[in-house]
Amino acid sequence: MIRAPAAHCLYYRTGPDSKPCRRGLKPIPASQYNEVLDAAAIYVDGMRTGDLAYTSKGFRDTATVYGYIEDKFQEGSVNLILNYMKTQKEPPVFSVNLSVIGMTPSTAVVKCEMDIDAPEYEYTDFMSLAKVDGKWQIVAKVFHAYLDE
Repeated sequence: MIRAPAAHCLYYRTGPDSKPCRRGLKPIPASQYNEVLDAAAIYVDGMRTGDLAYTSKGFRDTATVYGYIEDKFQEGSVNLILNYMKTQKEPPVFSVNLSVIGMTPSTAVVKCEMDIDAPEYEYTDFMSLAKVDGKWQIVAKVFHAYLDE
């Protein structure tokens, strides 16, 4: 069993000598979490302004997108998002909550809860990010769209 309180981990062995032993895992500094959230916010800010070029800066060129809209599975490249943005007459008004779910020195998963004010969809996104050449980028996004009925 592995338990991860705050900035350290405890590792439990099983067997006759089952007592906790400390692992030498280094905590991730808070600044790294902020870098990940800033990278995810590029996508959110691009959606908020309707700026396709800015939105695409948050994604790696080879990023993939998967998810459900009205019970239909969607899959493709980041162009799936950009093409959707092109169909909008004006950018949506929404509130958002970004949370880092997990992180290593080179990878992270961010959850994005997006509540849109207009009668359309609300979203839950899970974005996988990788630190490539010293820069955090979204490499994959999976989402679920909730239809506002």
